[in-house]
Amino acid sequence: MIFVKGGKYQPSFTDEEKEYMEILDDIIEDGTIPDNVRRLLERERKSFGISEERAKELEKIKCKA
Repeated sequence: MIFVKGGKYQPSFTDEEKEYMEILDDIIEDGTIPDNVRRLLERERKSFGISEERAKELEKIKCKA
């Protein structure tokens, strides 16, 4: 879901997506996700009930930030 705020689109995230993105903040190095933590991240994604497609979207958002 996307909300318009001040003429700009602002994405809306579920609580689970917010937690997943906090994890991403902790593990992203130089705009990438290290291979050695990818399996851990995959387990977290599944536990949050986030689809692979949505996880990729969230990763793109965080890797660009």
